[in-house]
Amino acid sequence: MEKILFISGHKIAKTGAHYRFDRLVEYAKNKYECLWLTPKREDLVDDDVICLDCSFKDTAKFAYILYFLASLKNFFTLFKLRGKISHIVVFGEHTLMLALFFKLVTKAKISVGVRSNVRKRYIIQRDELKGKKRIISDFYFSLKNIFLKNAYHRADQVIVQSEEAKINFIDEYKIPSNKVTYLYNDLPKIPEEYSGFSTNRIYKLKPESILFVGNATKIKGLDILLDAVIKTELQLKRIFIIGLNEESLSSSQKDCVNIARGKLDIDILGRKNNVIDYLLHCDLVIAPSREDQFPNVVLEALATLTPVIGSNVDGISVILKDDILLFEPHVDSLVSKLNELQKNHTYTDVIKCIKERTKVFSFNWEEKYFDILNEKYEK
Repeated sequence: MEKILFISGHKIAKTGAHYRFDRLVEYAKNKYECLWLTPKREDLVDDDVICLDCSFKDTAKFAYILYFLASLKNFFTLFKLRGKISHIVVFGEHTLMLALFFKLVTKAKISVGVRSNVRKRYIIQRDELKGKKRIISDFYFSLKNIFLKNAYHRADQVIVQSEEAKINFIDEYKIPSNKVTYLYNDLPKIPEEYSGFSTNRIYKLKPESILFVGNATKIKGLDILLDAVIKTELQLKRIFIIGLNEESLSSSQKDCVNIARGKLDIDILGRKNNVIDYLLHCDLVIAPSREDQFPNVVLEALATLTPVIGSNVDGISVILKDDILLFEPHVDSLVSKLNELQKNHTYTDVIKCIKERTKVFSFNWEEKYFDILNEKYEK
């Protein structure tokens, strides 16, 4: 049976990328002999997958160096399989160095799933740096980008998440176009106990509760949402914020939260393993990101038939597409979009649009991903 090596650095799935990577392993175990280079898992791993432990102290200052060193103890195990592993599968740039090393060890092909636009994210975060910090950060980013360019050239295959992402990736790293393929993410699978609720849900005339899922960084645009909520004419009653705690807010974000709390309830809930409960009990999901290649929360909203609007960037615009669901990633544009929802027919139109968009992303994502790995996939 064909052997595939998966490499990841997460102990338990916390992000959309983590969940998708784990889905690939789960799918592959029925068709291939799977080896998984991973820190000791906090969740249950099936016996059908051979786990190669590379546990490390992920809170340490140089966590990625520790991760690399911890992985080396599997050198001889993988060296014995030299020429017998067909593919090494990784997501993102953090496991690239390890993948390149084990490519030399095993002679396997590398397939890299790219999950973000590294330069765009850096430019967004760079605005918050001043003086020496910015100079040092620019130097570090230049070195990182040189490494990424070389690493991607040595990879055998790169899979991005949209046609626009493919164009940007080729332009940034000067990779031959025949090495780069794009594949949309699909709708996540909703547990059976929720399926009846989502298909038979009753919508209000206007949204009263909002859900935001993300962190407090400028990339995710929480500041845009908080400012817009303060300024909108829409009569909101509650906001659920998942993915961060109050301690992670900046001083300006805390000020906005305090002002907004004079107008409505704000629940800052930290990380939640099951976002579905909140999706099914809120009236509107807002994704105000300044960069987001294919956010899972937007797809989860579609899967649960929860009305969702998002910023007109990257994969969000691919998923939502219709202008009625999109706004520009700045406060005034979101305020305008929220004010439109005061009109009954606008919210009804949003509901109709999201039901149509679900059809585009209902397919077997894992199967198509492995078709690309095996060069069987056609657009």
